[in-house]
Amino acid sequence: MAVDAQGRALLVWRQLEADQLTDRLWGSLYRPGGDWSAPQRLEANSGGVRDIRVAIDKASGRAVVVWTQLSSVGAYDLWALQVDPSTGWGAPALLETVGGTVGFASAGIDANGNATAVWSQIGPATRFSIYANRYTPAGGWGTAGLIETDEVVGTVDGDPAVVVAGSGESVAVWKRSTGSSASLWTNRADAGGNWAAAAELVPDAGTGQSIGAHDLAIDAGGNALLAWGQADLPGGSNQWESAVWFKRYAAGAWQGGTARVDAPFTGTQAFLSTPVLRMNAAGSAVVSWGRQDQALMAATAAPGAAFGAGHAVRPAASLALASLPALGVDDASHALTAWTEANGKGTSDLHAARYAPAEGWGAPAPQEATDEAANTPDIGMNELGNAVLAWQQFEPGAGTRILVRRYASGR
Repeated sequence: MAVDAQGRALLVWRQLEADQLTDRLWGSLYRPGGDWSAPQRLEANSGGVRDIRVAIDKASGRAVVVWTQLSSVGAYDLWALQVDPSTGWGAPALLETVGGTVGFASAGIDANGNATAVWSQIGPATRFSIYANRYTPAGGWGTAGLIETDEVVGTVDGDPAVVVAGSGESVAVWKRSTGSSASLWTNRADAGGNWAAAAELVPDAGTGQSIGAHDLAIDAGGNALLAWGQADLPGGSNQWESAVWFKRYAAGAWQGGTARVDAPFTGTQAFLSTPVLRMNAAGSAVVSWGRQDQALMAATAAPGAAFGAGHAVRPAASLALASLPALGVDDASHALTAWTEANGKGTSDLHAARYAPAEGWGAPAPQEATDEAANTPDIGMNELGNAVLAWQQFEPGAGTRILVRRYASGR
């Protein structure tokens, strides 16, 4: 789900074809004053679609969709299409011809329509490595190439995230794992798509530390923010400290030091939270994550500043969180988050909460009223605070449907 400055929205999803066991890529476009376009299949390949990512430049409305799709038994390729606000869906393009299967991908795009895709793929060294490709409106997609050269057997580079600044500069972060350790690595490309040398960003600290999933965001000035889950076991203690950490990027370089977003949650078992991070054009940020006690936490930060105290948007509960939080933030630092949680009936319900700087977080509010399962919420929000919430829900007699709700900020 993505929404631009004019209130135009795009939504993509996987859809199981009738009488088949194959997921296809489908999408719909929304225009203010109109309605959602008829759902449309966006690719014509025979293999099943797996992982979908969307990136949008909110000011221009230009967007890129990337996805992995089965090409042969056990092997996935990476595809992409452009979305132009005036002409709609573009044609699919294959981004790589390496031969090894693709893991996960990420993409970013600038106001001129230049896009960068970064992904993990098994390469000639028979290990997952990090590749990138760049798109320009004049030349289309270029040639895929490695952006790191650690070809050590037993080392896995994966889970890449990339953002693109308004200037066209790209910043990527990924996790490097050996089976017994994990660290975060980074690389950057200039506006021409020329990548520098990869460098370690967050080192592994040994057996008393575990690094989890990460998220990456960027503002209009090219300042980026990285957040990740981490668990630490202080020496001589049996209490793990589970927290979300952050690090800033400004003036073309990562800043020194790292810091926790909020005080750690302690327990005898390590727990790795998965943060979801968003920034507005001015650099204000909001991050949300689930905790081991099933609380849904959130914290905000002014441009260039540390995060304020975390707030339990959903207090600790015996019923589990059923999804990652969906999240959006506008130019006045108002935020929306949505999530699904178990309801004790064997299914899950959808809830949302709103944040205003002068008031803090409001109480969670239900967003649907059925007993059937709601799943995989996502939020697209523009700088004026207008948003679209989309989710998947089962309906008796109709099957699984894609539902949306629009939020108007009144601005």
